[in-house]
Amino acid sequence: MTQGKQDTTKNSITSSELESWTPQQFLQMQSSLIELAQDVILVRDPTSHIIFWNHGAEKLYGLKAEAAVGQVTHDLLKTRFPENLAAVDAALEQYGKWEGELIHTCANGTRVIVDSHQVLMRNEQGQPYVILEVNRDITVKKAEQARFFHEVDLAQQHSQELLKESAERLQLAQRAGNIGTFEFNILNEVILWTPELEALYGLHAGEFTGAYKDWMQRIHPDDLAQAAENLRQALLEGGAPYNDELRIVWPDSTIHWVLAKGEITSYDEGGKPIRMIGVNIDITRLKEVEQALQHLNANLEERVAERTLSLQQLNKELQRSNQELQDFAYVASHDLQEPLRKIQAFGNLLQEEYEPVLGEGKEYIDRMRHAATRMRILIDDLLAFSRVTTHALPFSLVNLNTIAAEVMVDLEVQVRDQQGQVEIGPLPTVYADPAQMRQLLQNLLGNALKFRQRDTPPIVNVWAELLTDDESFSEANEAYACYRLCVKDNGIGFNEKYLDRIFTVFQRLHGKNIYEGTGIGLAIVRKIAERHNGTITAKSSVGQGSTFIVTLPAESIVKKEKKNGE
Repeated sequence: MTQGKQDTTKNSITSSELESWTPQQFLQMQSSLIELAQDVILVRDPTSHIIFWNHGAEKLYGLKAEAAVGQVTHDLLKTRFPENLAAVDAALEQYGKWEGELIHTCANGTRVIVDSHQVLMRNEQGQPYVILEVNRDITVKKAEQARFFHEVDLAQQHSQELLKESAERLQLAQRAGNIGTFEFNILNEVILWTPELEALYGLHAGEFTGAYKDWMQRIHPDDLAQAAENLRQALLEGGAPYNDELRIVWPDSTIHWVLAKGEITSYDEGGKPIRMIGVNIDITRLKEVEQALQHLNANLEERVAERTLSLQQLNKELQRSNQELQDFAYVASHDLQEPLRKIQAFGNLLQEEYEPVLGEGKEYIDRMRHAATRMRILIDDLLAFSRVTTHALPFSLVNLNTIAAEVMVDLEVQVRDQQGQVEIGPLPTVYADPAQMRQLLQNLLGNALKFRQRDTPPIVNVWAELLTDDESFSEANEAYACYRLCVKDNGIGFNEKYLDRIFTVFQRLHGKNIYEGTGIGLAIVRKIAERHNGTITAKSSVGQGSTFIVTLPAESIVKKEKKNGE
């Protein structure tokens, strides 16, 4: 073994021996390397006659060197240039090199695409004497690229069709719900309206000029100052979302009511708002009902019988309207789920399979996926809100300690990541819908963790207490024992003048760029509490945290006392 190793060392070429090689030996080595290369390597004179043709050229083009040497390359290979031969020659003459793609015809008639690199060599007098050319076969690569771009085009077309279908569904939902959308460019005071919104103002499609002043002129004079002030407050830094009810004067002089809602979506580098999007909802019929109720109340003693009949009719109409609204929200949200899933699926496929070649298209796909995700969350929250009454479970005895433990399992990662602390005291057993009790605690604890102060770990305390007789409910001459369930945090808090607003659908006190969410979570909590004949309120101040208080009838205690007294 040792002797073999010594022999190997003896047979190797040392650097000193390599330096003693003759030019002929170096040329022989270089020639052998060129013949071993898989790429096409050829040399031609200034008139493009071939003077060298390597093994790689023989293999690709199917022509032996004997048949190729002396031939003009462009004639022999029937070369197709990206521009023309003159342009290639001009580049070689001016820059001494040329790179590009060429199409060559092989001996068997097939065409190949090559990535060609050509260099013009000059002698000591500066006269051209040879052109070195190296060609690499990229036919398969080009075919794969063409197939890839074809697949990308098909995927983009499909995505566009899905987006178009989603937009059509959204337009149908807007028309059915008398809803119009707008986009307000705050810097330029330009407003973009959808045709549905123009219809709410009694205009034909395209009739609105887009000017902020044009919109202000269509507001009833008595509502103009309040509308301008509410909008100004919404545009202040940290201001609450725009929310207003105002009267609109149509071109035919009729008066209509709209509910206007808007939210800032873009800010400049200084934090000033530059873009708002929102909706207007026709509430004329609702206002007419309210006015009718007010009129009936003013004449209560004189028109008791008439008022009773009218209230019954109005109540049926409102119930039917509410039921239709719930059905519409559920159906519309459910029908929007499928196209959103497809948009997200195809977006994921595009990014996973073609990310290296998407270039700037990756940003568009990211924005599309982000928008689809936000819309998916909004739809899920709308469905959850509508299902509080439409998909409710029968009441049963529910141990809130068990429910709270299950919720904490779901929030365990969030609590750990925020280095937070959640303390839960003994909780009672109530007669309730178990799934809705879980959702109620999930939303309250989730909000307590989300709206935390920056750089301050959240601390949340949960406890319950039995109310006194004076604090309990009384209905139909029967007293109900009640529990008060409290969730206290050390978060950012809020001004209590917005207390009613935070339990309303889509009402947010902070922009989405600061805290994520749809503004539906607390509305769901309120709806659940009301279904259980309970209430919800809160105590808070800015920067001092909040305490949310849910009152629930303890019907299990009442039933137990009745049973023992029988």
